[in-house]
Amino acid sequence: EDVSLVGAKEITFGVAWETSEPNLDLDSLVVIFDKWGNHVETIDGLSRTSSRCGSINHHGDDVTGGGDGDAETIGINLTTIEKRTEVLVLVINIMRGNFKKVESIRSRIICEVPDNDAHFGTGKQIQPEDEMLVFEQTCVAPDENSKNTAIMLRLRRIRGGHNRWVAQKMGNLCF
Repeated sequence: EDVSLVGAKEITFGVAWETSEPNLDLDSLVVIFDKWGNHVETIDGLSRTSSRCGSINHHGDDVTGGGDGDAETIGINLTTIEKRTEVLVLVINIMRGNFKKVESIRSRIICEVPDNDAHFGTGKQIQPEDEMLVFEQTCVAPDENSKNTAIMLRLRRIRGGHNRWVAQKMGNLCF
């Protein structure tokens, strides 16, 4: 199901998680693709914290994930993303380990700077800090999950609109 991001100029991807192992480090990253599906770049918060155009900024690595609020955030200015960028994918990766000890993952899209000239869906005006999309995944059988990558959310540019985006929940554990 697509969720329109019309009404937001700047958004934040927020990620949090709960694990049964205190030293298990999950990392959030954004993988960027063009309209043909070619990889453009990856913003991982470690070796690369900002996109070449400066529109996407990873705000740091949190090694615990628990607690209140988002453990890791990635800011995205939808109005200044390169025109060739068509898809942004929020991915959670575990470099040393897998999802066996992960109890739950939460990802969300938050409006940071609303577009006062646009309305969200039913004519509702978006406010700063409004959650536009939330996705929570509980690992039902974590002891059986040996995967180390989860594809959480996808943003896709709407054809014919330079600053029109939709978001989708993905929730695929893979690799």
